[in-house]
Amino acid sequence: GVGRTVTRKSWLWAHDEPCYWVITKVKADYTAENMDHGRAWGYLTFRGKTEEEVREIDKVMYHDWRMVPKHEEEAFKKFIPVPEETIRYLPYPPLLRAMILAQWQKEGKPITEEPMIDLEKI
Repeated sequence: GVGRTVTRKSWLWAHDEPCYWVITKVKADYTAENMDHGRAWGYLTFRGKTEEEVREIDKVMYHDWRMVPKHEEEAFKKFIPVPEETIRYLPYPPLLRAMILAQWQKEGKPITEEPMIDLEKI
């Protein structure tokens, strides 16, 4: 129903961060035999990051969907993000590295460190 939280069993196994949909709209297919078909829309939170736009939930006919019980929703959604480690330096590709080392050797510069790309300069 609208306002409920649903998740997939496969997401629970694959990711440590919370992955779920909060349903905002449901349209049942009344022509289906047991009314077990239809479409649903909601907000996706995947790996702890919530999307800002409502969109249609895909793969709704898969059998691994689970509704999160109301009394467990708050704990299920609780997530403290771990700060992402930003990479500042990256090694040069092999050919470019060889060219830089050859240039340094030609200039008589001592080769004491590995040439690295400074990503903040880019």
